[in-house]
Amino acid sequence: MSLVLHGLYVAVFTATTFQLPAASAQDAKAVITAPAAVGIGDLFVLDGTQSQADALQWTLFPTGKTFLPVEDNKRVVFSSGTPGTYTFILSVAKGGTVSVTTHSFTVGQPGPQPPPNPGPQPPGPAPGPAPVVPPTTKVTAATYVYEKDATPIPSLVMVGLNKLNRELKIVATIHEVDSTDGTDQIPEQHKVSVAAAKSAGLPALVVMSGQVVFKVVKNPSTLAQITEAVK
Repeated sequence: MSLVLHGLYVAVFTATTFQLPAASAQDAKAVITAPAAVGIGDLFVLDGTQSQADALQWTLFPTGKTFLPVEDNKRVVFSSGTPGTYTFILSVAKGGTVSVTTHSFTVGQPGPQPPPNPGPQPPGPAPGPAPVVPPTTKVTAATYVYEKDATPIPSLVMVGLNKLNRELKIVATIHEVDSTDGTDQIPEQHKVSVAAAKSAGLPALVVMSGQVVFKVVKNPSTLAQITEAVK
């Protein structure tokens, strides 16, 4: 708009406010639910079920490590024998919109282990297989020991271990037989399991009661085999 006052040309500007539309519930939204730190070799689940998405894609940095998508890519399972900081990127799409979020976590020292039972402890740095205990003994841990280059981990085994962790509160982990700590030694919490698994033949699920072997299941591949092993 313009006006002429006493021979002067004056321009008058009218301010207009523009408001961007609010985010819609129909738009994509990436959400990751996961802890910030885990122990070396611990089973780690990242949950993307709270995302608003028709499709989900996970990416891990640094590259070179593998992870297992489960439940139509809504969750991923990860474990590492190497300490350090890792970052997952979750990209989702819905109705022509996209959203991206990240989650960084630290793989550090092994988490707290179940207290050992009273009595003799396994010998030295390379213990032999421990005796199988009666079935009335309480199960405290389960470790799937495998050889990375020989046998990939079956997806139902990972689902079963996650079920032990979440529902039965049993410390369930995976361990690659060649994984070592910073001193090239088998992590202390896995020495007995590795010895028992090697004795039975890899891959094997080793179920523990404290520091004593409860049961060894050779080459499990189903959810039922995992859940039955701890009974």
